[in-house]
Amino acid sequence: MMSVLSYLLPVWGSICAYKMEYFDAIMIRLVKRVLLPTWIIPTPKTLIDEFEKLNWLLAVERRDECMLRSFFKHFVMNNPLNYIMCELFEYRVTPGTDRSVRKERNLIIPQMKTSFSQNSFSYRVAMRWSDLPAHIQNQTTFPEFCDKLNIYIVTSRPDNYLLCYL
Repeated sequence: MMSVLSYLLPVWGSICAYKMEYFDAIMIRLVKRVLLPTWIIPTPKTLIDEFEKLNWLLAVERRDECMLRSFFKHFVMNNPLNYIMCELFEYRVTPGTDRSVRKERNLIIPQMKTSFSQNSFSYRVAMRWSDLPAHIQNQTTFPEFCDKLNIYIVTSRPDNYLLCYL
């Protein structure tokens, strides 16, 4: 089920947020009907507990994770697709100044005028990458980056984040 929902997520993930909620509703129904025992009444607390035990991400979180993993693999790690990513992204630098930058790996955020263009891959990646803490941006291996990114996404969720789906 999760592989079907994740298929080409960076591509179709640029749809608007309210449409992404349909995928989250499917996952919540899956937890309610299939994964919870029939004798458990699905209260908000039990659903959140079961969802977190599965270590699942919401559709928006999964999209952002997938985009950042692709960016890290092909831009930061200098893999074969680096030439494509170099056309889309550029690190923010402050040459000729003595001003220190807190996170040296932040990207230049492209200027987008419409909300539609703010759903683009390059804008979302630049925004999400710049929001990451420096200790995640500075990872040197792909598995370490993925682990730390997943932990960051899960721990930065607001309380009762699933209540809107119940």
